[in-house]
Amino acid sequence: MCSLFHKYRDRGWEFYEADKFEEAITEWRVAADLDPEDGYVLNIIGSALLKLGREEAAIVEWRKSVQLEPDYDAPHTNLAYALSDPGYSPEALAAVRAAIRLKSDNVYLYNYLGFHLLVQADENKDKAGWEAATAAFQQAIDIDPTNSYAHRHLAKTQWARRKKRDAIATLEAAISVNPEDFKAYKQLLGYQTWVGNLRGAIRTGNTIDALPETEETDQYVADYDRLEKRVMIGLYISAGLTAVLTGMWIWNRRGRGA
Repeated sequence: MCSLFHKYRDRGWEFYEADKFEEAITEWRVAADLDPEDGYVLNIIGSALLKLGREEAAIVEWRKSVQLEPDYDAPHTNLAYALSDPGYSPEALAAVRAAIRLKSDNVYLYNYLGFHLLVQADENKDKAGWEAATAAFQQAIDIDPTNSYAHRHLAKTQWARRKKRDAIATLEAAISVNPEDFKAYKQLLGYQTWVGNLRGAIRTGNTIDALPETEETDQYVADYDRLEKRVMIGLYISAGLTAVLTGMWIWNRRGRGA
């Protein structure tokens, strides 16, 4: 029985590596029937189903796999990824935590953990939740300092905690590790505009303008051009008001001196 199980399992891998996923699943189904307690085969069936675009069916297999193999990290990780992609859910958060328990050096799992915690904290305006999300993204950065996603989302948690300077510095770090991270520039531009750093916002906008062209960047550059015009008008008005007020102050001083 054991040798027959391995025969079908190994033949399934041969089909899988040849991108023949339907054939691989057929072989692995036979192997799973021969040993219904083997969660490893169910995990790789799930991977093959995912290759075929059948994510819901893959999730079913991974759920069965983690039940049979609670200490096997691969199905936990696969389930965490699949459940997290559509967005936050309590099951997705639980799956991510279970996967991290078994594989604590996976930067993507910590990013997913931080994402779920951030969604929860934003919904509930929960300071402790923001702090937990901050810790998750910081852990992701500790594992991979070049992961700009972690930097960008760490900045979101810092901004939510009213640490605006830290958030801007974190975004600048994200850009330093990935100079073509359009989303980091976009986020930084928004933060700079919010705190009134208009000159910084213009510099960031000009940098966006120089990024490789995509449909997303082209649209944002067009939006930025409109923003820049408004900013420049604001700066001119501000300068004009400052000149008028300074002139009035000097006039009053001279009047008092007379």
